[in-house]
Amino acid sequence: MGTASGGSRVVVARPNLRGFRGLTFDGFGALLEGGPHRLPSVFERLFRERGGPVDPMAAEAWRQPVQKQFAAKSFVAFRDLHRNAFREMFTQFGLSGDLDACIDEAFDEYLRVRAYPEVASVLQQLEKEVA
Repeated sequence: MGTASGGSRVVVARPNLRGFRGLTFDGFGALLEGGPHRLPSVFERLFRERGGPVDPMAAEAWRQPVQKQFAAKSFVAFRDLHRNAFREMFTQFGLSGDLDACIDEAFDEYLRVRAYPEVASVLQQLEKEVA
């Protein structure tokens, strides 16, 4: 199957999937376009309210704390992860706004993500392999 644009891979060691009880996938980046690894569009509004365009460094600055939290050994609730990342962005770029409203706006955006075009056919093929 190869590597999705999010960098995820599916590796199947057997010639078919018989005997497996299930498979798991990382939704965002592997199956779905968008998600928490991308700079939420709420930042377009926040930068505009500050008086300028989105800083070119903002996307990388967003990914760093998000990836750090995902890689941490201790569990961090998804909302808390976002609260921490938004706070870092507010501090680093001099942004301001209602923190919880910004997180809600980002979460609403995640609800509208779409699957990559090839996902349905790949999942259907995997389903045939299990049957």
